[in-house]
Amino acid sequence: MDREPVEIRRVVERARAPFRELYPERVYAMELPHAGVFITGHALRLEALFRHLLDNAIKYSFTDFTVRMAVTPLDGAVRIAVSDDGIGIPAGDLRRVQDAFRRSSNVRGHDAGGLGFGLYLSRRIAERHGESIYLESREGRGTIVRVVLPPSLAPTDAQCL
Repeated sequence: MDREPVEIRRVVERARAPFRELYPERVYAMELPHAGVFITGHALRLEALFRHLLDNAIKYSFTDFTVRMAVTPLDGAVRIAVSDDGIGIPAGDLRRVQDAFRRSSNVRGHDAGGLGFGLYLSRRIAERHGESIYLESREGRGTIVRVVLPPSLAPTDAQCL
């Protein structure tokens, strides 16, 4: 996988753009750093990772609740947290939902669609960037998904174009 300095704000904004059109009734709370915060990664794969996380937060939360995404610089790295106040994931399912084609046992009857592939792909993308995703959830209360991505060397002028 080719890695390059990636401006995190641009990638997150591209990832969230389609959701504003698809789900205009939703409330989104986004905490993004100012321009100029870079990580080392593959921009398209990172965009896919953020889309999967946002998609899950939207699908498994209630329409009148806020979907939150916070992007926080940390000692050169960047921590991303996507959270919702939705149906949550039972404790016994937290590991299993990160496997391919696995869904939480409590999604039956919750017409959210999906194949159980989003968290698996998110985990794989994070691993390709030297990290993993971390799930924190309480059934009936919601979920927080966190990932910490590696820092970047200062980009050259050509890489910023």
